[in-house]
Order: sequence, then structure tokens, then C-alpha cells
Amino acid sequence: MLSFFIGISFVLLFILLSYGAIPEQTHWEVGTVASKDVLADRSLTYEDVKATETKRQEALKGVSKVNRMSMESFNTFTLVDIDQKFDTLYKIIDDSKTTKEEKIKSLQESFKLSGGESQYDSILELNEAGVESLHSITVYFASQVMDKGVTEGELSTAYANILKMIDEATTLDKAQKILLKDILKDIKFYPTAVYDEAATKEKQQLVTKSVEPVSHTLKKGQTIINKGDVVTDEQYQALIALGFSSDLPTWFYALGVALILCLTFFLMYYYTRYYSEYKAEWQKTFKIFLVVSLVEVVFMPLTLALKLGHVQGEINVSGYLLPMALGVMLISYLRSQKDSIFMLLIFSIYLIVYTGVSQFVFVAILGSLAGIAQTSRLSKRGDLLRVALIIGIFNGFGIISLGFLKGQALMTTLSSLLYALGSGFLSVILALGILPYLETGFKITTPMTLLDLASPNQPLLKRLLQEAPGTYHHSVMVA
Repeated sequence: MLSFFIGISFVLLFILLSYGAIPEQTHWEVGTVASKDVLADRSLTYEDVKATETKRQEALKGVSKVNRMSMESFNTFTLVDIDQKFDTLYKIIDDSKTTKEEKIKSLQESFKLSGGESQYDSILELNEAGVESLHSITVYFASQVMDKGVTEGELSTAYANILKMIDEATTLDKAQKILLKDILKDIKFYPTAVYDEAATKEKQQLVTKSVEPVSHTLKKGQTIINKGDVVTDEQYQALIALGFSSDLPTWFYALGVALILCLTFFLMYYYTRYYSEYKAEWQKTFKIFLVVSLVEVVFMPLTLALKLGHVQGEINVSGYLLPMALGVMLISYLRSQKDSIFMLLIFSIYLIVYTGVSQFVFVAILGSLAGIAQTSRLSKRGDLLRVALIIGIFNGFGIISLGFLKGQALMTTLSSLLYALGSGFLSVILALGILPYLETGFKITTPMTLLDLASPNQPLLKRLLQEAPGTYHHSVMVA
């Protein structure tokens, strides 16, 4: 029986909470048609992500790549090749076993010389010091250019600058200049300015961080999109900023509601089994908790669906009308104040799941605690008017404090105060109407029940007074 009761309660609570927790339209895209009107539920300044990204990309276009000096390849390969060329040149010149014709042939094969016979004569006249001098000049010119940092794309320009330096050298004659150019013709040059990816990314990040975000400001109650409109990129960014858009499927929200219900049901079971003042009849207490939870949650969609004047049940105003004190008052009557304080935690969780608005929970807790404190002072049903007024006053103090904290307009605070006062009276009126059914259903005798039974208007007591007045008065005096 208890399992069936839990199952029914779980299904009904799941349906009720899902009604508020699962948005009507959670997935928005640019170009889709809006299925409902969307208003900003709060004032907000948000970043236009797309516009900011465009601005950052424009800034990044002006960021050049960062290169680091690396002479390793130049020293290891280019200069070594130059050294080998001059070693070969000197060996050919210094070879005493070959004739002049053989030396010229070797020079042509090794260096592909572009000069005439006079060039060969000039080369063959070089001694070791002369070859070393040309070697040093070549290395010097190449190093002078490459030491400045030459990228892959600048190699051809660097090579041309080296040849230009050779042409402008006054210490070299024409034949020597031609020889150096011919030697460098087959030399491969490597860049000395190498792309530094890490440094480039760091530079880009600094530039990105320096870009001021593009922001837009929304006012509370401002229309973001009307039903039937085609969603623009700017509207989509506003929906994202307000948290109204999500790529999550509907079942994801439903799973969240189900998990929260499982958690709260376990907490109620554990509390009633081990900590409640009525541990001996924990199953009855558990059932009472479930029924009152249903009663409490039922009034969430009913209250928020009200259309009050031009406000039309806006969540930021009519949410204060929620009769949150109703549930804890019923628990306090049927069980104890300790149990009602525990259930106030459960009801607060349900309210957050349904509305997602923290200020409602704050005000609801204040009013509910006031309602719990007053139930112990009830001596007759007429005292409920005082309880309603006290709940409304505590709700009002909560709203006023929130008004100061959030800097709300005076008219907004005043209208919220009216709803808060109405919440107190609504909670008490509903408690009066529902309590007798719960008393009967769970066969619980509350102080209210005893007061009703003690009323002289009860048919049995009225008959006793009429037919046996002495016995009646004696019984009253003894009582």
C-alpha cells in the first residue's frame, strides 16, 4: 500500500514540477520561428559573443607572427657548405700533380664558373692565404645578412643582399667577385628567424584580452522576442545571456526533476523513520508528508497562472502570492513544529525547481517560519486571521529587504507587498478548507478538532444540555 502511495505521489509531483521546470521552448536558433513571447525576467548587461569575436578577429589580423633567432641550421649546413667549397677550391689550386688544363676542367666541374680564361688564370694564381681571405669575406658577408634574422620568405632577398655586398666590395677584383658568386650559387641558405608558435599564441592572447567586449543592456520586462517572430542573431544572444536557450533535450530537464524527487523522497523516508517525533507510525507520517507536498506543489502552477490586471501573472510579481506557508501549517497541525521545519526545506527545494527564482524562496521561508511559530498559539479557528496577518507582515519585511538590496522601484515593491499580504491570507484560508479532510483521511485528532468537538453547538452536547443540564454542567466543570 505504501509503495503504491509513493508511486502515485511521485508521478503527480513529477508532472506538476515538470510543468514549471521544463521550458516551453528550450532550443532556439537563428532563423527559427518563436513559439512564445519572451520577456527579460531581470535587468542585465551581457556580452555579445559573436560581435566580440568578430572584433577580436579583426584585432588579430594586425598581429604579426613572432619569430625567434635560430642560427643552428645556418651554422650547421650553410657555413659548412661554404667551408667545403673553399676547401675544394684550394685542393684544386694546390694540386701539383695536375696540369693547368686539368685544374681548369676541375674548376668548371666543381663550381660551374661563368667567367672566361682570364678568370681561371686569376683563380689559379691564388695561394693559401688568398683562398682563406676570400673564404673569410664570403662567410662575413653571409653572416652579416643572416644575423639580422631572415625568415623563410625572405631568403631570396637575403641572398640578393649578399651578392650586392660582394659587388660593392672594394677589396675584390672582378674575377674574385665572379668566383664568390659562382661558389654561392649552389649553396643552400636556411632561415635564421624561425616561427615561434608558443610566443605567437601568447601575443595573440594578449591582444585578445585587450579587446573590449561588445555589450548590450536589457531592462527588466523588456520584450526580447514576440511569438511568431523569426529569431535574429541579436535576439539569440539575448536569449543565451538570460539562460532561456539550451541545446539540451527536454528529457534532460525531466531527468533532473526525477532525480530531485528521488532525493527528497529519500530524505522524507529517512527523517520519518529515524528522526520524526512520530517514529512509531512513520508510514502514516510519510504519507502525510507526500499528500501535503502534493497540496503545496499544486498551488504553484495555479497561483502563477493567475492573470491579475495588466500584470498578467508575471513571475517576478505574482510569485509572492504563492501560499508557501500552507504546507508547513498543515504539517504543524497534523504532526509537529519540528516536522514542519523539515518539510519547509523540502518545499523550498520544490519551489526552486519550479520557479528557479531565489527571492521567492527567501520570502517563502520567512512567512513559513512565522506560520510555524504561530500554530502553537492557536486556541480557536478565529485566531487564524491573526496568523494570516503575521505571515503577510513577515513576507512584507522580506520583500522590503530585497527591494533595498536590489534597488527596486517603489511601485514594484508596493505591488509585491500586496501579493505578500495576500499570500498570508491565502495560506490560512486554504489551510482552513483542507485541514478537516486531512484530519478525517488520516484519522488524526488535532487541537482544532478538539475545539470543534467542545463547541456547545455540537448536536450531542446540545442534546445533553437540553435533556440532562446537571450532567452537562458537572462535565464542563470537571473538564
